Amino acid sequence: MSYDGALMKDALTAPTMITAPKFAEPWHGLPMFTGIPTDALEALGETMDTVTFSAGTRILTQDLPGDYMYVVTDGRVRVHATGGMDSTHFEVILKAPAVIGEMALVTHEPRTATVDADTDVTALRASMQQIEALLEHHPKASHILTTIVGRRLLEANTIRKVGHYEVRGRLGKGAMATVFEGVQANLKRPVALKMLSHRLAKRRGFAEHFKSEARRIASLDHENIVKVYDTVQGYGTHFIVMERMTGHGLDEVIKSKTRLDYNMIRRVVREICAALAYSHSTDLLHRDIKPSNIFITAGGKVKLLDFGIAVETERSATKGGKLAGTPYYMAPEQIRGLKLDGRADLYATALLAYQLVTLKLPFDATSLEYLYRQHIHTPMPDPLDIQPDVPEDLCEFIRINSSKRRDDRHPSCEAAGEFLAQASTMRTFGSFDMATVSIAYHPNRGDRVRAALQLLDETLTGVDGVKVEIHGEPEG
Repeated sequence: MSYDGALMKDALTAPTMITAPKFAEPWHGLPMFTGIPTDALEALGETMDTVTFSAGTRILTQDLPGDYMYVVTDGRVRVHATGGMDSTHFEVILKAPAVIGEMALVTHEPRTATVDADTDVTALRASMQQIEALLEHHPKASHILTTIVGRRLLEANTIRKVGHYEVRGRLGKGAMATVFEGVQANLKRPVALKMLSHRLAKRRGFAEHFKSEARRIASLDHENIVKVYDTVQGYGTHFIVMERMTGHGLDEVIKSKTRLDYNMIRRVVREICAALAYSHSTDLLHRDIKPSNIFITAGGKVKLLDFGIAVETERSATKGGKLAGTPYYMAPEQIRGLKLDGRADLYATALLAYQLVTLKLPFDATSLEYLYRQHIHTPMPDPLDIQPDVPEDLCEFIRINSSKRRDDRHPSCEAAGEFLAQASTMRTFGSFDMATVSIAYHPNRGDRVRAALQLLDETLTGVDGVKVEIHGEPEG
């Protein structure tokens, strides 16, 4: 029999340590282990110690600290918690396979319940130190921590607060983050709490990057960019506190096979360009434009999410063959690891526009290598081949801004948005007149002609239904 001093904070009687098969047990089918690769599960099983408890043994004690989680592989345990005056709040019997004490992996706060062995029990035991050693070699196993915290945030009588924010429910879940509905208690303000995955939070250097980027993003003030109020660190990860919105993500719209009307598509693309033009003016690139990062509010306003927080920095992302962003929308220069400017975001916006008008991705492949080669070498497909009624201005926007060479795209998101605005204005007229003006002048009058043309351009620019194009530059 082996005794572990640290364990005595939980168990009144130390468990018996035994050697037994691990991965073959049914515990790996528990929800908290879903999605973890087989090799990581096998490594987790090897990391954990196998222990036994006799019936009646106290395994965990409410209000005492603890450093271990247990996976019950055989037997039953009785979980019970009490409040003031020893009044019982709840009591439940858990049969194997079951997980107990898991919050010890993300916080060292006192236990919230007492657990006794209802029968003889066999369990796997792991400390935070053992789990951290595992994550060094199997980062995907950090899904365990994210699942633990996410589940507790939704359970009654467990975690109900993150910093100064009360948790009310879950709004959505993705690969990099889970979003909860919350309220800022002192202001009674509804918020969204975005919990970053523990896998992301544990990346080397991420905490420093997160803090600096979060400060920059919180300073952004634009009607088409979601407002970030605050950040909170807790439960082994980071939370982003954002404005609470109602509406739908653009990814939901695309998945439903709903094709927006072309006027709405124009407005979505123009508002994305407006948000990007503003962020680029502050020297902040997005680097991950995609449907799930675009939100359309119930009032029809487009909101851009996730400015660089959910991806690695450009510098670190290109080290070791890793890339920041989503492969389906990456610009060729982003794939090549070159220094980026706003035209990389513009490329992704053009591909998003293609997807909106056709409901298909322009490039797809069974491997990342082939997908990257398509972005770099394969000509952009014509949306008219799939959807013959796509308006000319949208086709032109897609064609120009999906160019392989960034110098062939619009020079900025502001210019791209203006192009679409002018083109859509001209489409509101069933027919229009065109006047061509030719000016003959002596070479030494070039300055006066240039001044007159500039005045004409300034006078008519911005007038609905009028577009001025001046070809050539007066000499002199």
